[in-house]
Amino acid sequence: LEVYRLGRRENNKVRPLLVSFRSSLLKNQVMESLAALATASAEFKNLSITHDMTIKERQRLKQLLREAKQRGR
Repeated sequence: LEVYRLGRRENNKVRPLLVSFRSSLLKNQVMESLAALATASAEFKNLSITHDMTIKERQRLKQLLREAKQRGR
């Protein structure tokens, strides 16, 4: 597990963390258990966790989701 703080250090600015897992299995377990944050204490309510994707990967995901929605109609 590796953790990096992203962005420049500035006063009163929230900087994201990049967390790298050694295995995709562990990452998937973490991502699947994010629903538990809904019942977390107030200090974790504003926490946001997402997959780290490039712009091309995000565009491809949007395209795939659009296609899946069209097939589901």
